[in-house]
Amino acid sequence: MVISTAITNMDLYKEVIDLSKKKGISLNFHQYNNDSRLGFSNYKKEDKHIEVGILSSSIDDEIVWIHELLHAKAYLLDYPTAQRYSNISMAPFMDEIFAMMQNTLHHLFVYREMNLLGVNQKHINAPFFKFVESEIERQIKSPIDGVGRLATVFNLLEAYVREELVTEEIIKKIPDTFDKELTLFSFAKDTIKTINSPSEMRQGYATLLKMINHFVKDETNEQLHLNVIIKVDAVISEEILSNKASDIFKSVRINKFPHDFVIDKRDNQCSWFLSQGGKPLPENYINYLLSECTVAEFIAQL
Repeated sequence: MVISTAITNMDLYKEVIDLSKKKGISLNFHQYNNDSRLGFSNYKKEDKHIEVGILSSSIDDEIVWIHELLHAKAYLLDYPTAQRYSNISMAPFMDEIFAMMQNTLHHLFVYREMNLLGVNQKHINAPFFKFVESEIERQIKSPIDGVGRLATVFNLLEAYVREELVTEEIIKKIPDTFDKELTLFSFAKDTIKTINSPSEMRQGYATLLKMINHFVKDETNEQLHLNVIIKVDAVISEEILSNKASDIFKSVRINKFPHDFVIDKRDNQCSWFLSQGGKPLPENYINYLLSECTVAEFIAQL
């Protein structure tokens, strides 16, 4: 892919390229056709690779480039990503909710950085705000019960991260029948306000997943155990590297699945799914390692 000098001369582009080299993470750019997304950035942590795609019709849109480069920068600065345990089936709707949540959490970084750069993406945001309003209008006419209400919660949260004032105007039009959605939105909004670092973002994931877990349990009486079956990248500070690993982590198994789920005790959220090539490790092996190793020693063996 040939990238124009208008992009390669950007300080942000140069910064992302330098960061990827320092981190030993490969970075590839490509353009694509026929997609609703203007661009995307995907990070395959196990492969140490970031893929940035730009829609052909947006190839000259510097704002789209800046947006996707900032997503890449967030990955390179160790802002965490999340992954659901694939051996447990779940309704596609819930996977969409998790994807929305992750995108919004990373947008906290993206939009703050865009503000620092003095750029905005109003031409991109406008259609999204119209979509949010049309979805709410549709649900006013045909109310949705149960877990489907989560879509409104996370649409509003994404809108809030993009433009707070616009979101407040949208909320003014929402009737009292949306009390559950607005209560959850208010909680989620307060949660993300405190996020300014990778460790705080991980805590944000844990808190929002707990919120979803409680809501689904209340609505369906189903316990999803999202703190176990969704792993959020561990954020390890220098201060805990010499700690005994078992003081920070514990390993659990569920329903005879072949993986150990390693939980961070500090936020009760999973950090790793561990197995031996997809087969179970010896019983209690991970907990034994945790009891014998420091955090640094345990991580070195992963």
